Amino acid sequence: MQVIIVKRRARATGAKRRRKFSDLGRAYFETEWKWHFIVEALLFAVISFASAWPLYAAAHAVNHLLQQT
Repeated sequence: MQVIIVKRRARATGAKRRRKFSDLGRAYFETEWKWHFIVEALLFAVISFASAWPLYAAAHAVNHLLQQT
């Protein structure tokens, strides 16, 4: 059986620091066009409303059914 030894180089003192998760988001939104973001937010709202409406209608129908009995 052979042993493999892996040597890692030490980082230089001027190496990049680890970026925070919030820095990643900030860097993304600095380059993102505001109107593009607004359009995507509106489309998300429309899709969310369209998917929530049947759930609301079903809950209302069940409530109506339970009140009749």
